[in-house]
Amino acid sequence: MTWMFSGFPKMKSREFSVNAKFKSTPFVMEDYDDTIDAIKAFPKVKQYYLYFFSKSGFTDPVRRRAAEEGAVLVEIDDLFTI
Repeated sequence: MTWMFSGFPKMKSREFSVNAKFKSTPFVMEDYDDTIDAIKAFPKVKQYYLYFFSKSGFTDPVRRRAAEEGAVLVEIDDLFTI
C-alpha cells in the first residue's frame, strides 16, 4: 500500500511518499519500483521524500538502493527504538 502526501502550501512541488508492506516476506525491489512509478505519475513534483515501512524487513538490493537514493527504511523494531 502506498500513500502519497501532497506538499504543504509552501512546498507545492514536493511530495512525501510512504509505502508500507505488512506481509510475511521482505520488501523487494519490485515494491520499491512500484513506488517510484507512482511518483512519476505526478510530473509537477520536482522533489520527493521516500519512506518505506516493512514488517518483514528489506532485501539487500533494496537496502543498497535506498542508501544511494536517500530513502528511509523503517522496520517494526525501529518504531520501538526511536
